[in-house]
This record gives sequence, C-alpha cells and structure tokens, in this order.
Amino acid sequence: QRQTPDMPVIILTHLDDKSMAVQAVRRGAQDYLVKGRSDGDGLTRAIRYAIERKGSEKSLRGSEARLRAIIDTALDALIGVNVNGMITEWNPRAETIFGWHREEAIGQHLAALIIPPRYREAHQLGLRHFIDTGEGPVLNRRVESIGLRRDGTEFPVELSICPLMHGKDYIFNVFLSDITDRKHAEKIRVRLAAIVESSEDAIVS
Repeated sequence: QRQTPDMPVIILTHLDDKSMAVQAVRRGAQDYLVKGRSDGDGLTRAIRYAIERKGSEKSLRGSEARLRAIIDTALDALIGVNVNGMITEWNPRAETIFGWHREEAIGQHLAALIIPPRYREAHQLGLRHFIDTGEGPVLNRRVESIGLRRDGTEFPVELSICPLMHGKDYIFNVFLSDITDRKHAEKIRVRLAAIVESSEDAIVS
C-alpha cells in the first residue's frame, strides 16, 4: 500500500478469523476471503468490486482536492457555519478580509468574530427563526451589511447566505466580499453629480 496506494488489496487466506478480517479491512484491504468458501465467480466479483471501490475512493479524493482548490482560490470569502452559529469553514480570502487565520476562526461563533455587537442579536434571532420555520428574508440573495475586522474596524460587505441540508441538520455557506472601494466610488459619483447639477443651475441662473 505504501508503494502503490491506488492498488486494491484483497486478502485470500485459510484463516477464518472475523477479528483478523475486521483488522485487515481497517488497515486498507478491500476484501477478506476464506479459501474454500469462495469460488472463481466470487473471487472475480470481489476483485471487480475492489477495483471499483478503489477507483471511487481515488475519484472522491480528486473531487475533494479540486473543491479545496476552488475554495482556496475564490475571490470572495467563503465561511461555513453550522446550526449553532459556529464557523466550520474559512478560506484564505476570509483570512485576508477579516484578519483571522483559519486555525483561529474555525470553531468560533460567527456573530462574535465578524459581526458588530449592535447586529448580533438580530443575527441570532434570524438563525433561530430559520431553524424553526425554514424561512429567512436574507437567504439565497445578495444583501449589503457591515462586517467587523480583527482590529475592530467596521466596513461594508455584500454577502449571500445559502442554507444546505447536511444529514439531519442545516449548514450555511456564506459568500462575502468587501465593497469598501465600491461604496467609496459611489460617494464620489454622487458628489460629482451634485457639483455638475449645481454648476448647471448656476449657468441657468
């Protein structure tokens, strides 16, 4: 297994020992067959199953690696949150925007870490309302809000919260971007428009 981790392993032995079979599977074997109890067809099926299972495991690892790469290179912050409001995912962009490293953020309460104190109660009420009713006015759409950096400064954000059923509980994926530059540009456009309008009024007068 160390030399060729993608090669499936089948144990074929005369030892009819259930504890040994369990141990073999736990250590990576795809199957454990006892001589005299498995005919040629049974062995063929075991080999085919082992190859398919190993291929599925390899494909799953590849899919997980691709998903991890997408999350890590996303231009938006991606924050995973469970039904208790605890952070379960925190990508590099979230580190850049908020100033908290992934290891520091995972396991913390979202509200306490990145939401200004005056908005925390509303956040908790909204989370509880969704869990109780399955409804939420800010879910699955883009909204603007205020974020809190590690240094205590507040800044404008655009975010979307997408609930996803995982097992018996919901998890929430929060996609968030810092829109400080956009808000600054909007203020400049408003000021310029006001200046132009004032100049036009002066000319008319």
